[in-house]
Amino acid sequence: MENNHQQHDHGHHGKMKTKRNLKHLGNVIEIETTYEIKINGENYNTHVMLGEDGALTTHAIPYMTFKSMTDLIKTLIELYPNEFKNHQNHHHHDS
Repeated sequence: MENNHQQHDHGHHGKMKTKRNLKHLGNVIEIETTYEIKINGENYNTHVMLGEDGALTTHAIPYMTFKSMTDLIKTLIELYPNEFKNHQNHHHHDS
């Protein structure tokens, strides 16, 4: 892979976009992904970066990488339960 370029944004109203641009064997590849994150039905904004290898990281826990957005969000909930304390009375299913 050559000329890899990654972009990300903070997201608005629970939506966040990541974009990767790269060249491979003379082909220009652009990969853009949009995430809409809701926790207990409410939009949740977080700053997430997508690495060259597809791993996700966040400023909230910069020393960890994740293979999926699901794992990242679960870990945020576990590490920062007070951030979600207003939602603990809602009925939900763990997976």
